[in-house]
Amino acid sequence: MYKTAGFILVAFLLSLFSGIASAQALPALPDVQKEIDSTRPKGTATSPADLKRVTSKDKLDDAKKKAEERREELKDKANTKREEVKKRVAEKKRDSVKRLVSKTIERLTSAVEKMEKLASRLQEHINKFEEKGADTSYAQAQLDGAIVKLVEAKGAISALQGTQDELVSSEDPKTYFAGLKEEIKKIKDALVEAHRLLGSSMGEIKGLSSVRKETKNGTE
Repeated sequence: MYKTAGFILVAFLLSLFSGIASAQALPALPDVQKEIDSTRPKGTATSPADLKRVTSKDKLDDAKKKAEERREELKDKANTKREEVKKRVAEKKRDSVKRLVSKTIERLTSAVEKMEKLASRLQEHINKFEEKGADTSYAQAQLDGAIVKLVEAKGAISALQGTQDELVSSEDPKTYFAGLKEEIKKIKDALVEAHRLLGSSMGEIKGLSSVRKETKNGTE
């Protein structure tokens, strides 16, 4: 009996020592967790809260990136629209100046044509008085001066017509128009002088006509 009890006690002690040895061989749970954590890269979420923070940050970064892209897109559209508006305004100004130039050329051309017709009639009168022996030198000189001015004005008008194509391709209609005004002024000055000379020639012809009438009445 005692022998059997001794065997049982020995078996129990061996089992107890075996369990203690196994327990000592296994690391504590906290130490296992530390070993697991040490294998993760730094910054990696280790808990649901950490995972939530990382996900929120990623979403925020993505939202910021999309917002920045949207701002750049709107900026590009605004710049494009601004350039289009600027181009349309420039085209309208160019068209306005072109219409003004066309109307001005028409008026100046009409004035030249009227003066040329008057000069032609005056020349006919001068020729008649000259055939009758009257001194027409002053009237002729004034008429010749007027014709020179008319030729000058016609040449400038033709040159002005040629600049209309230049206006269409001009990048600076304002500068073009400033030079245009100066050319138009020169033409007008030439026409004013032509008109003055024609008037002087006409006055001389009228004077010759009056003298001829008085001479004719005196002889009668």
